[in-house]
Amino acid sequence: KTKKAGLGASFGARYGTLAKKRYVEVVSQVRRRWECPNCHRRGVKRESVGIWLCKKCGFKFAGGAYVPTTKLGEVAKRSMAKEPVEEGLLVKLERKKAKKGRKGRLKAST
Repeated sequence: KTKKAGLGASFGARYGTLAKKRYVEVVSQVRRRWECPNCHRRGVKRESVGIWLCKKCGFKFAGGAYVPTTKLGEVAKRSMAKEPVEEGLLVKLERKKAKKGRKGRLKAST
């Protein structure tokens, strides 16, 4: 017989092993201490759904429901680091304006 231990033990023989494994994975991520984006120490804990607080420096920020950073947030941070938003918009607008016609003349964009 398997011994019941850990976070999933409170369910007993109910709900199946897969559901218990998923529950243990999510709850263990919520309860662990994360690295603070401000002071870079392991002191961030979840205050409520999506609100995270660093116990060391007092920095409060919004994040995911179960983890402080989301996949979408990481993608946004990477894209912001590559190029400023204003430059990207200007380049796109200039390309639209500079569409060429048949004989190499510039065509007015509509």
